[in-house]
Amino acid sequence: MTLAILVVAATAGLALWSRFCRWERQGRRELVLAVVIGTVVADLILYPSQNNVPIGLFRPYVAGQSFRLSELLIVLGLLARLAVRGGPRRFTAVGLAWTAFSVWYGAAAISGLLAGNPLEDVLFQAKVIIYIAGGLGLAAGVDPSRLVTTKAIGSWFVGLGAVVAVMFPLTLRTSDLRLALPGLALDDLGELGPDGASAVVVLATIALLVEGCRRDRRALIGLAGMPMVVSVFASTQRAAMLGLAVTAALLVVLATSGTWRKRLRTTPTSIFLVITVVAVLAASLALLQIRKGERLPVVDAYEETFLATKKQQSADIRVMLWREARLLYDERPFVGHGLGVPFEVPVPGTDQVVDSGFHNLVWDLLARTGIIGLVLFLLAVAVTLREGWRGWRGHADARVAALALGAALGVASLLAKGMVEDVFEKHRLATLLGLLLGIMVAAGNAVREGTDVDEDVVVHGRTDGSTALAHVTGAGAAPEPRAAQDIMRENAAWS
Repeated sequence: MTLAILVVAATAGLALWSRFCRWERQGRRELVLAVVIGTVVADLILYPSQNNVPIGLFRPYVAGQSFRLSELLIVLGLLARLAVRGGPRRFTAVGLAWTAFSVWYGAAAISGLLAGNPLEDVLFQAKVIIYIAGGLGLAAGVDPSRLVTTKAIGSWFVGLGAVVAVMFPLTLRTSDLRLALPGLALDDLGELGPDGASAVVVLATIALLVEGCRRDRRALIGLAGMPMVVSVFASTQRAAMLGLAVTAALLVVLATSGTWRKRLRTTPTSIFLVITVVAVLAASLALLQIRKGERLPVVDAYEETFLATKKQQSADIRVMLWREARLLYDERPFVGHGLGVPFEVPVPGTDQVVDSGFHNLVWDLLARTGIIGLVLFLLAVAVTLREGWRGWRGHADARVAALALGAALGVASLLAKGMVEDVFEKHRLATLLGLLLGIMVAAGNAVREGTDVDEDVVVHGRTDGSTALAHVTGAGAAPEPRAAQDIMRENAAWS
């Protein structure tokens, strides 16, 4: 049986390698990115917790080690790009910053091994380099204009919204389904976990922003996005709601800017009213009771999130974890103790202990990599956010500008969640974080290199054979615009 599984895995790997190389030669890198994002989303939808993913399709087991499918796809995609296109031809501030962080983080892994830290923990934590730096590198090489077409954000997004709409009541009522398939055991099918809710909120925010910049907006995208935005209220994790709150607050602030008014037709008042309606709806549902004492499931979810005893215990454990991290940091403030540093924090009232993750990415970095590692990480994030800001303010295509803004908001949301959760050790969220960082870089590079074109004008504004092309390039009459041909080809490929 093991040999058969290895043969099937090897065959699938070769097929993917061939396909990735073909897409790379054809300049269709966005399709590789779509495979990775699709894998992450499917993982989140099928498994509420990454700890419950069994050995199988999403968690291959090879040579005594288990891997995650998304990390294998990222590595395969990068290797295909290296084989077809070669290495990077120039160095940028973003590339240097993330290379410096990755090298330091890798050195922390070696330091952890030399210190005798558990090998399994060291390897597990070292995968952050693949998730974040690898995901960034994979997405940064994609043409961002191909991520905002009507096919790129189309039927799959509507389908995801419908799935989340079905999962919302199932999650509230804890009505899980069980399904057993070869390599795909599903024990909690129908439940949307906190990580899944955080991810779909990010995806919905990006899609709604991009759709708001189109000349021909589609109401169906807006309808599909609504259950995704409110999905966090079905989970019982306050960290997921924190991410949504950060996104909403930043949207209100950005909606008052001149760039927003230039890019989107949605007014700041509309944004504020939508956020207010969502907040009032959530609060009303949480306080609502049906006659005869029967309560809505969302009331239990509300109490589970904010009033349950175990939530207070969880907060107390976090405080103890942060104290332990502070002690470790004080011992080696500059270089840290390396990856896999062992520690134990007792869970009050039980005989259990917490021995991995400090539930705060700042303390994670300080304890493992020291102040140097934290500074390198913050510097890398800062220069990447600068690229996102450049794309938002300067890209000629408003849809790509909105994509850059949505990616920046997604990064802010995940980092906010990382203040109270182990985002680095949640491979699905860490992968999403890396891809969002890469999308910002792609948008910023397009502006810097002068390759940004308002392709929405080229396609939709062309009525007399050359008007739109002349508007974009400043030229006179010309043959069929090449950009329009490219967009039609990419729409056909997405379909």
